[in-house]
Amino acid sequence: MSQLENGSELLAGLGGTNANNLFDANVQRLNLCGFDVQEVRFDGFATNNQVRGTSKRHYDRIIKFVEIRVEGAPPTGGSLVVQLVVAGTTLSQQYTVAATGNYAFIAVIHDGNGGGSDPFTDSVSGDPLSGPGVLVLGGIASGALNMANAQTLSVQITTASGASDVVVTIHSRRRIL
Repeated sequence: MSQLENGSELLAGLGGTNANNLFDANVQRLNLCGFDVQEVRFDGFATNNQVRGTSKRHYDRIIKFVEIRVEGAPPTGGSLVVQLVVAGTTLSQQYTVAATGNYAFIAVIHDGNGGGSDPFTDSVSGDPLSGPGVLVLGGIASGALNMANAQTLSVQITTASGASDVVVTIHSRRRIL
């Protein structure tokens, strides 16, 4: 048996049960390292309550960080405020870039919506990425793909403060049960 660069092991020469167990371990290892990045652009001058970047995925995502880049005019007179919208509901956590600023990299606090900790995302034993996160459900239920069941994820500019050419990047990890 030999090990690949991504940490998984080759199955050559193993019996059926051992190969299955090794395959399951490799899938878990790969999914633990599976990251999802979604970039949402607000070209031109942003406006208050503007929503863009609505997406669905076939797998569950746990949003860990929100990155905001202001590539045009910085916010003036107040902060640029961004919020996530999951399944049509605007979450309460606000991600901000201070007036005259042009960058922020902000961690999700608990569930991103003012709630307490989530036992799955806050303390997964042996998971280096455990901690707070916004869970966005994918389109797989009972082993079948049904994208109608997947939750949407969007980004809302709550307060634009005159900022332009804003790019919001959502950093998530995949969760496959």
